[in-house]
Amino acid sequence: MQNKIKKTNVKIIKQSIKSEQYDEFYFHSEDGIGESDYVFIDSNNLKNRFKLSNKFTIAELGFGTGLNFLNVWKLWVKEKNNKAILNYISFEKQPLRRNQLNKILKKFNVLDDFTNLLLSKLPLRTTGIHEIFFHKGNVNLTLIYDDFNYIQKLNFEADTWFLDGFSPSKNENAWSLELMKQVYKKTKINGSFSTFTSSINVQNNLKSVGFEIFKKKGFKEKREMIFGF
Repeated sequence: MQNKIKKTNVKIIKQSIKSEQYDEFYFHSEDGIGESDYVFIDSNNLKNRFKLSNKFTIAELGFGTGLNFLNVWKLWVKEKNNKAILNYISFEKQPLRRNQLNKILKKFNVLDDFTNLLLSKLPLRTTGIHEIFFHKGNVNLTLIYDDFNYIQKLNFEADTWFLDGFSPSKNENAWSLELMKQVYKKTKINGSFSTFTSSINVQNNLKSVGFEIFKKKGFKEKREMIFGF
């Protein structure tokens, strides 16, 4: 049985959007696309991997505003093989409303074509799995509006993981050892992950489940971030 999800309270500040519950921005307040490129696209070498793949699966913890999805979708259309398929699986416990997404995403003009398509097919804010297909780029978007632990119920393997929940200090459950075990279990051989955080606890959890961890300079003012395989 699907349940309607309660209102998600946010505050829009400049070019970003802030969760009132977690007291944290969804993305960098000055350069959301730049952050998405640096932390997720570049760190997972997606531009080159897209060119070599006929079927690619990205899984994400934290759909948020959908900015990562839109940014990836744009790159996929540009770089993919002719008949290649992109599967994008994203988990979000507290999805934003259409008017909230429209207000913030319209600030990113370079994504307008993709934003309009996403908003036109955005599902109802009810718990469960929502499947959406976009002919532009041959893209399957699977939105799971539920707790991240719902991952245990699904059967898939990702080429790449975007770990993009709110920071460990604000949302500890998004980085738990049990959840990271599921992430590793559902990663293909030679698959990758990246995240904006360099939390020691997160590093330890990822290492303990089997990932090899690497660190690099964080985006803009952030000191470090991690990625791995």
